Amino acid sequence: PCHYIGFNEGIVSLYNLIIEKTKQEKSGYQPLISGIFFHLLGSCHSIIKQSDVGGTEEEVVIDKARVLFRANINNAYSPEQAAQDLNVGYSWFRKRFRSYTGLSPGQYYLQLKIEKAKEFLTNSNMLIKEIAIELNFDSTLYFSKVFKEKTGFNPTNYRSRACN
Repeated sequence: PCHYIGFNEGIVSLYNLIIEKTKQEKSGYQPLISGIFFHLLGSCHSIIKQSDVGGTEEEVVIDKARVLFRANINNAYSPEQAAQDLNVGYSWFRKRFRSYTGLSPGQYYLQLKIEKAKEFLTNSNMLIKEIAIELNFDSTLYFSKVFKEKTGFNPTNYRSRACN
């Protein structure tokens, strides 16, 4: 049977972790992936059991917005554009999104970009400038400033700490 569970950060993170570990193919990765997969299945089962699967109309809109933000992480995409794409007023959207996630849509989107930047810094040899361009920051300087505000480290220091 198929179940609709909506968008769930934990599920997406586990799925992305499976992909990441598979690409790395480090020694012993298969048992690790098996464990993550069972965690993924258990999480899905838990979500199905804990909730009315469809959710409210408001939850569906917010879940769709979160998907839009993830899909547009490399683009110039704004919370206003998300509200427009979802056919809801921006004021309503901002208020409900914050209530649902604890973050404003803009902060949520920025946090996704920072998490993606951390992945690039840890798992690639991309230059800081390339990461800033890839994630559509206005400049390398702005990217570095925001990254340090959110993580406590500038991108270069974050990379060197993550690689040690």
